[in-house]
Amino acid sequence: TRGGRTIRLRWPEMPGARGEVLSGCLEPMAGWVSRRFDVKRAAPTIHWSARLAGDCVLRSEIDC
Repeated sequence: TRGGRTIRLRWPEMPGARGEVLSGCLEPMAGWVSRRFDVKRAAPTIHWSARLAGDCVLRSEIDC
């Protein structure tokens, strides 16, 4: 929530699934943005992971 506006993210719920926000991480390398050559800045990045087997349908929702 910022400035009176809210964004809600829902990712698939399943056993062992893990969701997190990474910002400026080196291991794993994630959560960076570079808007020009040789300059990087930490930026929040959403990371979701799970072990999957067989057929499955994954659904994520973003509500603004």
